[in-house]
Amino acid sequence: MKKLMFILVLLVSGLGHSQTELDKLVFEKVNQYRVSKGVKKLVWCDKAFNASKQHSIYLKNNEEISHNENNDTPTVISRLKKHNINYIISYGENCAQIIPETDEEYFSNDILSTLIVNSWKKSPPHNKIMLNPNFTDTGISCIKHDMIFVYATIDFYQK
Repeated sequence: MKKLMFILVLLVSGLGHSQTELDKLVFEKVNQYRVSKGVKKLVWCDKAFNASKQHSIYLKNNEEISHNENNDTPTVISRLKKHNINYIISYGENCAQIIPETDEEYFSNDILSTLIVNSWKKSPPHNKIMLNPNFTDTGISCIKHDMIFVYATIDFYQK
């Protein structure tokens, strides 16, 4: 019985950590972009994914785009620390709220991932963060909401 409970706990706890196909595509496209600009690829971090997922859920629930939260983890650094990322030298965060124009865009993860990454490329401050050569690790979470919005958060840091 104890083994069964342990397995159930592992399965349930693992559900909260799974990347979506959209998350993976954004991660790949960010790394492709960095390499095309002579910057090293980022390493995936589950803890940063959890911090970014927490923030994407916050954005979805509040239907807003912001780097701050009105709760016990108001800042990027507080979210990273909550998810046990300590000893951070530097960090950054990009957020996006994408409103696809067609159903095809909403249901195509390839198109959505391109829209998300392009939104960051077009914004000089977000582009600068995305191409920061000091950042080594990242986590990305994208959440679709009400068949209208897609919220995305990418957290970067240097250990």
